[in-house]
Amino acid sequence: MHKQVFKTVGIAIVVWKVDLLDSGKSCMADFNKEARKAFSEQWGLDMAQKHHPPASEAWPELLGDFIPLLQEVSKSGETQSFHYRYANAGRLPKTYNVIVAPAGDEHVSVVYMNITESVRRQEDLEWFAAAASHDLLSPLRELGAALSHFEKHCSRGDVVFPEKAEKWLGFLRQGIDRMDYVTEGFLSYVKTPDGDGASFHLHSALKAAAKCLACGNVCQHGNKGCPAVRASIATTAKLNCQGYIVKGNRDAIETVFRQLIQNALKYQHPSRPLVLEVKASRTDIEGVILVSVEDNGMGVPPEYLEDIFKPSKRLHRFSEIPGNGLGLATCRRILERHGGAVWMESDGQSGSTVYFNLMEAGPPDV
Repeated sequence: MHKQVFKTVGIAIVVWKVDLLDSGKSCMADFNKEARKAFSEQWGLDMAQKHHPPASEAWPELLGDFIPLLQEVSKSGETQSFHYRYANAGRLPKTYNVIVAPAGDEHVSVVYMNITESVRRQEDLEWFAAAASHDLLSPLRELGAALSHFEKHCSRGDVVFPEKAEKWLGFLRQGIDRMDYVTEGFLSYVKTPDGDGASFHLHSALKAAAKCLACGNVCQHGNKGCPAVRASIATTAKLNCQGYIVKGNRDAIETVFRQLIQNALKYQHPSRPLVLEVKASRTDIEGVILVSVEDNGMGVPPEYLEDIFKPSKRLHRFSEIPGNGLGLATCRRILERHGGAVWMESDGQSGSTVYFNLMEAGPPDV
């Protein structure tokens, strides 16, 4: 069955026999037809000629980084992955997600997944976001500044309007703020950063997010237009992720914390004071940290627990609770780009708990 999958699966797979003592003696043991095709089209190589000879003869250029990686995976038994972009003269550049996994008996499988199109779509989105930053946000902010100037003159009595006109001016202000808020949310979603491999204290990101919200600074990173959340987070919440150093982009994880805490504040139950707890723990899987954000707010009906992580999916109208429907979707994009996952548990009545995982790291870089 394994051999059948190896031969028929539509992705390139190469199996290496790894010599743990001498990297130069490692050799390619097998490959499927997709690997033969990919190596021929992208690199112009005849795989058959490089099948069994040792790496020192067939692949000397791989002795510096790649073969040692194969040795590490074979020895540790832990799968590793990375992105590889290759541009050859006369050929379009391609991007691969390369997964290196132990295959037993000093063999390692290397899977090459062509992600060129998905990367290209992401680059197109980022290009659109850059254009939107100027073509959408600039006119909105010019309108907002002009309206602010006009409102200033009205407040000083320089211009007198009927009450109905002032009401319509209020609607105009709300519309501009909402458009600005939604546009910022969209840009935050599109520009989601990758986990950059740095390491940092998890509690530092949590502390920065809480400080930002406690000061009412909810107008950053796609949250503009939300009601100023000035609740005393320090006295109403238990925030403790101390003692954990994780891999990733600190600013991105701060955004995750800020969004989840802000949601707890926005959707707190009207008949009971907010109880919020954020904590982290190690899991049974080595190197995986589980973070939970638990509150006693309105909760989410079980049938919507997956939908709320989809872009633009909201359970309340904007007039009831402001939002752009991109907060949890952005959290998911960030965490998936860090190799993690995020999910929610709730009975729809007594609050909710959001869980997400991150990879533990060594000494912090920041």
